[in-house]
This record gives sequence, C-alpha cells and structure tokens, in this order.
Amino acid sequence: DEQPEGIRRDYWRDAAPDLRRRDDAELTDLIDRLLAANRPRAAFNAAHLDWDKVETSRLYALLRAIAMSSAEPVGTNTLSAHDISRALTSLLGRPGVSEEQMAQLEFIHLDALRHAEHGVPSLERQVAKSPALYSQFIGLAFKRSGSGEDPPGWRTADDREAALGTAAREVLAQVSTLPGADADGRLNADDLYRWVADVRTICATHARADIGDYVLGELLARGLFDPDGTRPNLAVSEVLERIASKRMAEGYYIETHNSRGGHWRGEGGAQEREIAARFRIWANRRAFEFPFVAALLDELARSYEREAETQDTDTALDRRLRGW
Repeated sequence: DEQPEGIRRDYWRDAAPDLRRRDDAELTDLIDRLLAANRPRAAFNAAHLDWDKVETSRLYALLRAIAMSSAEPVGTNTLSAHDISRALTSLLGRPGVSEEQMAQLEFIHLDALRHAEHGVPSLERQVAKSPALYSQFIGLAFKRSGSGEDPPGWRTADDREAALGTAAREVLAQVSTLPGADADGRLNADDLYRWVADVRTICATHARADIGDYVLGELLARGLFDPDGTRPNLAVSEVLERIASKRMAEGYYIETHNSRGGHWRGEGGAQEREIAARFRIWANRRAFEFPFVAALLDELARSYEREAETQDTDTALDRRLRGW
C-alpha cells in the first residue's frame, strides 16, 4: 500500500495467493483486492477452504463474478465443481440472499452442479412456484412450431441464444421436484393439475403445445411412487388421466425407460421380464379408475417384453457362435 499506484496495480494483477487458511479480516481484504483487480477466480480459489468465513454479499458477488467474468487467462485459476457446490451450500439459507438470487446462481453454474451434491434446490422450488418460469425454460430450449414472435425473455437476438437454450434444456432435465408437494413430499393432485394446466396454456399461446406436453410428461415420470410401490403415484395418475395427452404419455414413456440408466445384466431377458411384470401389476391397479394411465403402463410392460425377447435372441446367437 505504500508503493506507487502502478506497482500496487501490477502486484494484485499478478499475485498468486497460496491456499493457507486466513483470519476473517485478511480473507475479506484478499477477496476485495482480487475482485477490484478483476480476478474473481483467483479470489474464489483463495477462499475455497473457508466459505463460512466469507461474508454473504461477498460470497454472492464471487459466485456471480466467476461465472460472468472472462478477464482471467484461460487455464489459470481453474474452478472445482466440488468447491462451487460447497460455496453454494454455504450460501443457501443465509439472511441477505433470497431464494430467487440462489436460483439465479444455480442456473449460471448448471454445468458444475450437474453431478454435484448441492444440486439445484432453489431453482427447483422457483420452478414449482411458477408455471411461467417453467414455460420460459421450454421456450428457451425449443423453438416455436409456427410463425409469430415470442415474448421478451424467451428469445435473444445475440450469440447467447444457443448457450441459453443448452442451459434451459439442462434445467428441464435436472428438475425433478413436482409442484403441489408438501413438506413431506406428498402431492396434492389439484395443485399439480393447476400448475400443469397453466404451463400447457402458456406453451400453447407461444406455439409450443406439442413439445410442452412432452416435457411435462418427462417431469411427471420423475414423481415418487405410491407407498405400495405403484408407479405413477396417485396424484400423477390423476393428472395424466384428466389431461389424457398422447404426447405427454410419450414423454412419460421415454423418461421412464431412460431412468433405468446403466445396469449390470446377465444372459437373456430375465431382468426385462421382471420389470415388465411390475408394470403389469401397476397397470392392473390403475385399470378401473385410470384407464388412460393403465394403457400407458401396459405399453411399458410390452416394451420390456419385446426387449426381453431381443436379449434372448442375442444370447442364443452368441452361444451358437461360441459353440456352446
């Protein structure tokens, strides 16, 4: 501080703080000086052991700056997804930062949070409160099916459009909390239906009725099971039945298949037949009250039975080729 301005500027432009722990005053001073030098990644990495020591407004500013600033050379002060997740977790619930601000931070750090412990809880809660926000993500992720213009916030006229579309699709893929859930996770079918109906109305208004129904079907497929294990649960079944959208059923169907993920398998189609049998049981439980849902579950059962036959054929062919 006793040196001429040029030396002070060059020092904070080039200084490489070590990762040792610091007292609160020194850490605050270091963050402020590095932020003033437009080096948010350096400031973030210098504080990475002590998130709880970083004052709320500074931590919020840091998390915004590391996503927005491009002043630091590529390859320097690289960021850890684990540290970003921990910093967001430290900030979550503090006085002085709103849920809307947390949701914005989770959105701009989606790439880092894809497989991180923190996830996107604030963003999910905001989406569950606002069918308009969920519809906007659909609007950003997918283009209109007809002519006309989108409202402000659904399209951008600059080179950020592709990046925003990718981020919006990631949000739609990550959100799994269904609207209408209470603190214990129990769903209210009427609340869920109203939210879904509002999303459908907004999407239809802006020429995205078809893709909107598909995406909603994917979301409904992530709902919890009933206590007896039946899938979909009662509230989701009521919504699917009341709307009876084939495109929504398609989204539910595809997401259900994809949710199986990677798995170990033995020879033949025994695993697929076991899954098909479960869907048959669930279809029978829903058949009287929810025929549309039961038909969807029957089709899922048939798809796994077809896959089982394919696995049987592959196994038999493999054995013949190996001379068993």
